Amino acid sequence: MNIFDLKKLLLLFAICLIYTSILFAQSVSTFTIQKIDEEKGLSDNNIQCIYKDLNNFMWVGTAFGLNLIDGSDITIFKNKSDDPHSISNNSVTAIAEDNNGKLWIGTQQGLNSFDPVIRQFIRIFLSPEPNVQKEQVTDIAIDEENNILVATSSGLFYYDQKNSKISYLEIPGKGNEKISNNNITHIAFDKNGLLWISSYNGLWTYNQKSHQFNHEISQKNDPKYSNLFTCFIIDHLGKIWVGTWDNGIKKFDPLTKRLSTYMDSKFIDPINCLAEIKQSDNSYNILINGNCYTFDEQQERLIERDEMQYQKIKTAKTILYVSSFNQLWMGTKQGVYFSNLSKKFVNHLKFPKAITSQGVPIFEYDNKLLIGGEGKYFLRAYDKNLNEIDEYKSRFTKLNVSCLSIKNIGNNKIECGTSDGVAEINFRNHSAKFFHIHKNPNHSSTNNFITTLLKDNNQNIWLFPWRNGIWIADSSFKRITQIINNIITDYDVPKPLVIADACLDKNNNIWLSDLDEGIIFYDRKLNKFTKPFAKIIGERISIPQLLIRNNECFAFTGTTLFQWNVDSIFIHKIDLSSKIEKPITAITFDNAGNLWLATLNGLFVYNLVTKQIIQFTIADGLLSNEMNGTLYCMRDGTIIFGCPNYLSAFQPEKMLLSIKSIPQIKIVEMIVNGSPYRYDALHKMEFNYNVNNLTFRWAVTDYNNPLNNHYYYQLKGIDNQWRSTNGRGEVSFTNLAPDDYTLLLKGENSNGIRAADILQINFKVLPPFWLTIWFMAILFCCISGIFYLLYRYRLNQHLKLEKLRNRISIDLHDDIGSTLSSISILSDIVLHRKKEGDFDSKKIIRQINESSHYIMEKMDDIVWSINPKNDSLEDLFARMKNIASRLFEAKEINYEINISPYIKNIHLSMEHRQHIYLIMKEAINNLIKYSDCSDAEISVSYQSHIMRIIIKDNGKGYDAQKSFYGNGLISMKKRAEAINANIEILSTLNKGTELILSVKIK
Repeated sequence: MNIFDLKKLLLLFAICLIYTSILFAQSVSTFTIQKIDEEKGLSDNNIQCIYKDLNNFMWVGTAFGLNLIDGSDITIFKNKSDDPHSISNNSVTAIAEDNNGKLWIGTQQGLNSFDPVIRQFIRIFLSPEPNVQKEQVTDIAIDEENNILVATSSGLFYYDQKNSKISYLEIPGKGNEKISNNNITHIAFDKNGLLWISSYNGLWTYNQKSHQFNHEISQKNDPKYSNLFTCFIIDHLGKIWVGTWDNGIKKFDPLTKRLSTYMDSKFIDPINCLAEIKQSDNSYNILINGNCYTFDEQQERLIERDEMQYQKIKTAKTILYVSSFNQLWMGTKQGVYFSNLSKKFVNHLKFPKAITSQGVPIFEYDNKLLIGGEGKYFLRAYDKNLNEIDEYKSRFTKLNVSCLSIKNIGNNKIECGTSDGVAEINFRNHSAKFFHIHKNPNHSSTNNFITTLLKDNNQNIWLFPWRNGIWIADSSFKRITQIINNIITDYDVPKPLVIADACLDKNNNIWLSDLDEGIIFYDRKLNKFTKPFAKIIGERISIPQLLIRNNECFAFTGTTLFQWNVDSIFIHKIDLSSKIEKPITAITFDNAGNLWLATLNGLFVYNLVTKQIIQFTIADGLLSNEMNGTLYCMRDGTIIFGCPNYLSAFQPEKMLLSIKSIPQIKIVEMIVNGSPYRYDALHKMEFNYNVNNLTFRWAVTDYNNPLNNHYYYQLKGIDNQWRSTNGRGEVSFTNLAPDDYTLLLKGENSNGIRAADILQINFKVLPPFWLTIWFMAILFCCISGIFYLLYRYRLNQHLKLEKLRNRISIDLHDDIGSTLSSISILSDIVLHRKKEGDFDSKKIIRQINESSHYIMEKMDDIVWSINPKNDSLEDLFARMKNIASRLFEAKEINYEINISPYIKNIHLSMEHRQHIYLIMKEAINNLIKYSDCSDAEISVSYQSHIMRIIIKDNGKGYDAQKSFYGNGLISMKKRAEAINANIEILSTLNKGTELILSVKIK
């Protein structure tokens, strides 16, 4: 072959390649990139920094606030002018975390420390001027001893956290060079503890031990030097990759000091961010600016990333952050994007336009994937990777016909149910034939709209035209007969069947799904159609599809799955509404026996053994969550989803493997009465009874689809089952009764994988003191004591009354009784002597009269003393004054009675009143009878709760030491002792007598 022929052959080959690429569509495999912006709750779309803390919470700094993305919610922190514990400025430029879990936040106006538990900021002033925040923080690094290195546009600051001391570390230089040296863009520690610094004048290192700066990349060692270094990263081998303003990428080896510069015409924008990512083959690439390029170190060239181009993420300024599990976060001016770089297992084929207005039938034939459509897309062939390998539009003259179903009839032939009869395609000679139902008993326009068909063991073809019953044809289609039109009627009018799917079981019986009448069974032996489950699932129900696997049948309607055995009449309803919110549209089994379900809310897989349900969404690589189409499992296990706009293909085992990791669950925050509270996981927390609001926030730290994780709680003893929180890990309790409580918290990621742990929070609401056991015991004792005292009081009163009665009875017996006895004796004497005639009775009658007066007076004293109306001292001394004045006047004794006015409202008990009255009366009677005085004085005084009664005279007196105490004096002393009073009698011969009674008034 000569050179000219070779050139023609190469040109022809190139043209064929170009034609093929145009003719056959190619699939694209991408990883999924998601976005969080202001519409989803972010404080601002202008992202300035991203950080993942030790709890796996994501922190996003924006130009207008700090954002916490915890896997449950987005919490925003902003400056509040009236709150000194709020962040110093809303423009957040750097975030770091020390070993104690404290966050350090850099802003345009200085540094802040942040306690994530109590949600409080402390402002750290870098400026020597007190209370002035003017330094713009560009980056933060923390050493092993928890000291903070703060990069700013004016230099490096060192904060000794232990001693709360700020130091300024100045990079040396002169003039403008010094200013550029200290205009720092990025800092980071390497594994040896050496601090690396990029600035407006190259790359530097700082040794904390020697306190020395070293200019690692400068004009001296870089022939392609450009002074503005914008960023750098330290890769997994410890090499330094540096981004520049206008001089490409530089790689620096700290050990060999070798420096390489890589320039490319594609570097139009300054390189402001770099990140190292690990590929699926365990190799590493350097991602640049997020502008769809990575740097391949082995090839030393830029590589365009098609998957990022496919997601249409391009921005001149990007913040890159690679977190654990190789998850890439990209901050832009349009929000934050994030993606798991390991999730790249779904192939998609997007059609230029919808290939049909009907459903998309899928069938595997001869290792080809046949996809049905409409018109020129009537039937096309693809490989399992969705690369188009053939199309059959040229075989048909009716290009407006839709392919509705595809079945294999053998002999290199397939039959397609179409919108215009049955199409038989022979792959051996590439011929095609159409067969039609010519009879039209229902006079319907859809008589040849064959939604599906079925070949039985007798080689007959069952046809199911839309709303035209069931027909059967022989293998040559020469005889086509309707075997049933309807089962039920509407208003006495036959309602034709609308069969959507049909399957042949092991007994050669046929199970059919009807869009109006549910599940229909054809018993071949009885040649009879029935609806065996109508009483259980309903007479009118729409069943769009059914499958038979290992003699088990499966069908669905809405979010309910039906399962039954072909040899049984029992059907099992599986309600999936708790996990699947929107209707199921298609089902298929994978080779492992898992049931996959396409729904209007994503793709689900249901394990029939464990009953576990897992969900996949656009976060896992799907093009859309609204999957209204067809599912099909190929012989090699590849599952295909087809709808009018695209095809998707994936390996189920890889899909399931991608979510194998178990998510973690964390307590985010605890709020008590509206204020943050420090959560204690080791001890039971106790709260006062006046705590009327408890809020618990928890999160599943899975960021595959962080705002769609699922959360549940159960308060033991109150909730009998788990309660859903509707997608947000937060629950509040108000006015809990005093008791011990155990709160259980759990969560699932967006796929439905449950977190490894169930959080258990033990706490106690203390009762008010009046409901405590000790208070109840004291109260019981007090009440018991009160009742006992009341009982004792009543008993004492009863005893006092008995005592009074006894005393009165004694008095009556002693005084009045003896007096009455003397009266009786004197009366008898008068009676007996009178009979003798010479007896003078006047003297005896006079004695009787005196005794009678004595008795009356005694009775009057007793009655008066026990009368409760006379219980005041005023009444007592008024009576005594009356008695004394009468007696004194009768004996012509000069007297003086002085009673203090302070006793006016003093009340005494009956016993005290009686004893004082009788003592005074006895003393006055003795004065009248025996003193022979001319003057007498009675005085009553009251001071310091002591009442003093003095009765004295100027009579003849007596010698107290020689005199014998009579009954009157003895009686007075006993009465004084009975009321704890003190009685003193002072007497001198011929000078009178003085009686002093001192009574303590309580």
